[in-house]
Amino acid sequence: MTKKWAPEGERIKLSEWEEIIAEFNEIKRTKESVKVSLYFGTSQHLLQYPTSSKESKLLEQSLRGVEEGSKIGILRTDTDTDTPLRIRKIEDSEELGSYE
Repeated sequence: MTKKWAPEGERIKLSEWEEIIAEFNEIKRTKESVKVSLYFGTSQHLLQYPTSSKESKLLEQSLRGVEEGSKIGILRTDTDTDTPLRIRKIEDSEELGSYE
């Protein structure tokens, strides 16, 4: 079942060394930004970065081919590195949620 894109989902911003674990819905690119739609249960959350950022490039590369409904983890690392985000697929045995 496809969940529709809701541009008014709760926007989230990750602090350094904070990870979000959620259900991947989709990724969209505009002139200004790359937006990732994630779900916790029935609540939609949006993670957004400027298109020229390292984060946007990493998100687009890492989430290419990821199926809708897959559980993923996005970890914000040090902002001064070449890889400010780490993206991973979560096994079914792990819970959805977020933690610092």
